[in-house]
Amino acid sequence: MALAHYTKEGFLYLSTLGITTLLPDTCCLVNNSKSWLLQLPDCDKVKSSLYKCWNFIQNGAIMNKGMGHCLEVENWGLAGIDLILHSCMGQRWAIKNSIR
Repeated sequence: MALAHYTKEGFLYLSTLGITTLLPDTCCLVNNSKSWLLQLPDCDKVKSSLYKCWNFIQNGAIMNKGMGHCLEVENWGLAGIDLILHSCMGQRWAIKNSIR
């Protein structure tokens, strides 16, 4: 199970519940414009903040500030689902829990 957290700076971090060696807390979602696939590098090593900053509005899209692509869920039927970057298709996201 993966956990995601969105920071006030606009970074979207992913980590694995209980296993931080596979995805340490420093890995954040990045849109590098070279692929529709998500990148999960060490956030401190990404030079341009535009690639790692996301706009999020509750019950709205999650859009990369630099490239304008949205985080989307693509359903592959029995094969499962994928998180991809795509032109915004109207998907809506909600954060259920927050820590202040």
